[in-house]
Amino acid sequence: MGVPLFLMISGALIVPRAAQMDAFSFYRKRIPQFLLIIFCWSVLTNAVYNACNGETAWLSFARALTETNGLFPAKTGHAHHLGFMYTITGLYLLAPFISRGLHHMGNGGRVALVAVMLLLQFPPCSLAANLSSCGSLNGYALYFLLGYVISCWPVEKYGTKALAALLVLVPAAILGSYFAGSTWYTQNSCFYLSASCLFLLFKVMFASSETQCFSGASKASFGVYLVH
Repeated sequence: MGVPLFLMISGALIVPRAAQMDAFSFYRKRIPQFLLIIFCWSVLTNAVYNACNGETAWLSFARALTETNGLFPAKTGHAHHLGFMYTITGLYLLAPFISRGLHHMGNGGRVALVAVMLLLQFPPCSLAANLSSCGSLNGYALYFLLGYVISCWPVEKYGTKALAALLVLVPAAILGSYFAGSTWYTQNSCFYLSASCLFLLFKVMFASSETQCFSGASKASFGVYLVH
């Protein structure tokens, strides 16, 4: 659930901010950082990998710089985890536009939008000859939107009943995703249900409290992702 939760938390935090910012200002603040991260970490990871497999330090760096720099060409080589950086960059490119609409919708409209996107995502996946073709930006954007929708949902009204229901639904949904067969984040509706339940569970449990441990972990999370 790590990747879905990361995308949902990103949506919950970014959508309100992007709705208030000019698109160019929003891009100028983040997109260059993401491109620099992709480039530097891809070159570094592949240079180290090449050097550890018998190449000289200079040749390792030169090959990583020209062949697997993540941008030109867009190959990350052995830095497989950087694949999600393209997703994150794409979501940031969309954020200023989708945020304005979402920010002024009621909860009913937001839920309807998520439902429409789910319908657009899963019928094509069920008909696809190759399920890997369904790992689209639309599939990841669903988590992004769900995070914002759930963050706006007034769960305080439901209190302990919501908490009890989520404690039952979370393990059931995760088990469902396991037995459903398809295991990629954008290909299995059980993943969306599991992530939504878990995100709601955290919202109910921690909305009224803040701990130093969680705050420290959240500030370090992106660095942990890059070096894991």
